[in-house]
Amino acid sequence: LNTGGGSSTGSSLSFDGSNDYVEIPKANISSDINNIKEYLTLSVWVYLTDAPSGDYFVVSRRDFVGNPTGERTHFQLSINSNLSYTFKSQNNQDDDKYSFNISTDANTIETGKWQHLVATFNDGTINQFVNGVLKKTEVLGSAKELYPHDHWINIGIMRRSGGTTTGSPFKGNIDEVAIWN
Repeated sequence: LNTGGGSSTGSSLSFDGSNDYVEIPKANISSDINNIKEYLTLSVWVYLTDAPSGDYFVVSRRDFVGNPTGERTHFQLSINSNLSYTFKSQNNQDDDKYSFNISTDANTIETGKWQHLVATFNDGTINQFVNGVLKKTEVLGSAKELYPHDHWINIGIMRRSGGTTTGSPFKGNIDEVAIWN
């Protein structure tokens, strides 16, 4: 999804923090993305007007399929109330293989200015960048994988099957969301 550029708010997606979001339907997502397990790069420009009161979901591919299967998160990038950002994957059927939840330090993200966030998963190693500067590296080991599935992708909120949401709707602007395998 490219809406123009990360330098101004004129061509980006604007979210009011209430109920705005973008949903990319399953039918429009390449099977290459559905099957990502070992290598993933998420890249996005964000502009926060205020610090979030909860977690702002920037881009997510996550679903709740009911118990006992529970949460399934292929990937998720969110900004937290302490202005850190988190990259995660989860499947409660095999946490040792599929689950991680890695956050940068507090105050990594600033309000009132454009910032470029990149999170990479490379065969069990996570790197998180802000404006091209490495902010966090976590080595989980090559046995760790992303949990692949074919749920839709959300931008600006995390919406599960059935329409329920979790976290705080994004308030600010999002631009140039990119997902690579």
